[in-house]
Amino acid sequence: MSHALSNFLGNFPWLIIIAVFLIGICTLVWGNLNAKAGVRTAGVLMTSLAVLLVAVRYMVDTDAERCELRTRNLVKSVDQKNWARMKTLLDADTVVDANGKETWPKFTGPADISDGAKGLAEKSGLKTVFLVGVKTEQTVTQITCMINVAIQADEAMGETVVSQWEFDYLPAGDAWDLRTIKLINIGVQQ
Repeated sequence: MSHALSNFLGNFPWLIIIAVFLIGICTLVWGNLNAKAGVRTAGVLMTSLAVLLVAVRYMVDTDAERCELRTRNLVKSVDQKNWARMKTLLDADTVVDANGKETWPKFTGPADISDGAKGLAEKSGLKTVFLVGVKTEQTVTQITCMINVAIQADEAMGETVVSQWEFDYLPAGDAWDLRTIKLINIGVQQ
């Protein structure tokens, strides 16, 4: 299935689905009450179409949903310290942008980012990483997943550190490449 079709079906408007369902039910009931087999069949078909559209809307992932899942899997790979899995989720031109923080090294590419994350995790005594919130926005030229991540590490002395990140995906043919992982903010949650 093409990306355009999956995005169309995955984002099919609820209002239209509900309208088709209600019209189908009304047509089915009216055809049944008046013993009109053709009208009743049309009602069954319309109701079935609405149910099919709901099923397709849930089963077909849009580009934004695929990028969000990839972002979640990246966070999960850090939590599980699965650096090999992390490398497979990054693209060759992915860059980590520390948003002007001079003390953070610059990482580029899957091997460098994965090795850098592993080094920082070992240095800080990383215990766990989990998502607190995810918001995904899509334009024609970019998909951005904004996440809040809570981190527990030995270096934080028992505090939970919450950081905000942006994962920017850009179109590359039929796929979306992860180009930038950007640190927005980092702080301690009391």
